[in-house]
Amino acid sequence: MQEDLIGIAKHIKRLGLASLAHAQQHTFFYSSYNTYWKDLAVLQAAHAAEILIKARIAEHHPLLIFSEIPKSTKVNEEKLSLRALLESGKTIQYNELPERLWATTGYKIKNDNIYQRFGKLRNTIQHFTTPHDKDLTQETLEFIFGIIDPMIHDFWELYAVDYIEDPDAHEYIFKTLLKSNIDFLIPDHYKEKVEKDRLELETNVKVITFIKNSVDNFSSAAETDKLEIIKYIQNNFNLSEWQAQRLYYDARDKISSNDNSYLEWRITPFMS
Repeated sequence: MQEDLIGIAKHIKRLGLASLAHAQQHTFFYSSYNTYWKDLAVLQAAHAAEILIKARIAEHHPLLIFSEIPKSTKVNEEKLSLRALLESGKTIQYNELPERLWATTGYKIKNDNIYQRFGKLRNTIQHFTTPHDKDLTQETLEFIFGIIDPMIHDFWELYAVDYIEDPDAHEYIFKTLLKSNIDFLIPDHYKEKVEKDRLELETNVKVITFIKNSVDNFSSAAETDKLEIIKYIQNNFNLSEWQAQRLYYDARDKISSNDNSYLEWRITPFMS
């Protein structure tokens, strides 16, 4: 292999993981100053997948990520150089990468339909408009953890949840994933935290269900009735008074607004 092509696979792998971290930052968090925050998450997640697939292909040989390479008659050098590739080469397009990956490594991307659909979503946002009939956060989470997460684990035994820019993100992201009903791979060092968050959400669902089945009308409930319900929650779900109060009012808000999203939360235990 030409000397200036050595190291390409490592470089684009690191770049892909950095792009994944940036995509997750825009997916899990929100900025009131940037109205394109969610759109950027889609672009970055698709970019991360594209680069990481190319990195895996390039580990076999960097030239395999190209659909067109310069011809010897067009290059004023004895050997094909990185400069010539940059000037005249063309890399494989996003939608064609799964087939090149399979041909090179024998690996088939899981849920290729999600991969291709997300590519179309990326193109729509990048070249036309923001589709307001789609939940971009949900779409991006499903893509990252349905496509990228199993892929980088199969390639390099890596986990998507280890690549997020905010060092404190893991205090929050697992609940977001569970509430979004997302399956994800869990490294050993986060299993205890994920289980703790899952159990907390499971308790939330039980409390909301209990209150929904026990209280006919929040608006007409006397203050003494509310206090009794909170005390019941505290004692029967082994919670502190503060936790019971918080869950009571959270439940009241969901029930009053007919928000049944809690029924979709991923609260079943994960297989080890």
